[in-house]
Amino acid sequence: MAYCDHPTYTIALKAEKRTMELKIHKKDGLIELFTTTTKIIIDQGKNLEENEVILPSDLETNYHFGAINAIFHTGYKTDYVSMTKGFYSDVPVYSGKLSSQIAVTCARYKSKKPVTFAGIYADAVPITIGDIKITPYLVDDIKHNGYLLMIESETKKICFFGDLAANGRVDFTDVVSRLPNKVDILICGASMITEEDTSIITEGDIQSMATQIMNDTKGAVFILQSPTNFDRATTMLVAARPSKRLYLQDLYMAQIAHTIPQVMPAPSTFVKAYLTNGYSEDHYRYRLFKQLDRISLAELTTEKIAISIRTSMKKYLKTLSRKMNFKNAIIINALPQDKIGCLQTTDFLDFAKSKGLQSVKLATSGHADAKALRTLITKINPKEIAPVTLKNMTWLKREYSHIVISNLTV
Repeated sequence: MAYCDHPTYTIALKAEKRTMELKIHKKDGLIELFTTTTKIIIDQGKNLEENEVILPSDLETNYHFGAINAIFHTGYKTDYVSMTKGFYSDVPVYSGKLSSQIAVTCARYKSKKPVTFAGIYADAVPITIGDIKITPYLVDDIKHNGYLLMIESETKKICFFGDLAANGRVDFTDVVSRLPNKVDILICGASMITEEDTSIITEGDIQSMATQIMNDTKGAVFILQSPTNFDRATTMLVAARPSKRLYLQDLYMAQIAHTIPQVMPAPSTFVKAYLTNGYSEDHYRYRLFKQLDRISLAELTTEKIAISIRTSMKKYLKTLSRKMNFKNAIIINALPQDKIGCLQTTDFLDFAKSKGLQSVKLATSGHADAKALRTLITKINPKEIAPVTLKNMTWLKREYSHIVISNLTV
């Protein structure tokens, strides 16, 4: 195999019967695990440090992986699914049920053929690929129905924790209690963890604060949030009810919610879909819109609303600014903490301010905190920790001086 010059971390897990190797390609968002006969990839498609989408052509130029036996997604992310379809189209793909449903729905929204999944996770039920066994555990990931993966060869165990969170509605300690008592390596991607980060804001806290803000706001409330954040959608619906607001979802978000109403509030009496574009009646998206409980632009501007938006909606926000009074309106910035300061978010909020909208930050971390990481480490007792994107290496080495900490920046 030939590899590019990008920083790569390799651990050879030497076993008497068979060797399994781990390679974390930080720049290209790839994690490989392979033995002499089997190779799997966990997630792919974006720079693990800078959140840049990696194009298939880049990987084709930089890597020659040879035969890949399977790909495992730990959660739904658009770039993961598009990369799988574009570059690994012939490789079996495994995913969680909700993540696979979202992938199919998003493809339908874009009028594209969705990726075909070879298998859907069942919580704590192993999947065997060659001589590697992968056991997915559903965990409290507030963003995309995430899974922790236990990966085992004949004699070694690796726990892939990824960038999962632990501050939503699922009891994280209950999840951890089901994991093995000892592993060889813990791979974690919690780049935002700090020494003091032991009491981050929970989804319940967000709900209480959002309720107060909506009660105190006379005009419309705009909510800047991810369309696939299940917990946050529920939080904002519940927060909107005391002030008797309609909770509005753009067609993309409404389609996702309509697909997975068991975990996300879908268009109904108190939730309506809205369009950001003036599609003709025979357009496929307008036909999708007609199937949902919906609200027209004229109705929207006269209702008391809590409307979900995204940073890509500048044009729509400009349209609304001409049709409704923003004087008493507000934007709740409910994106994860690591997305709040990014250029796209800042640019959008500056644009909103130019239209008379002030914003208030109301966010949780997008990653597990130090307390959650400590709970996990105490349970699984890893011999080695491989922090994919962790920036607070000094703290981690001091906190876990008895564990080998692998620095991926060298």
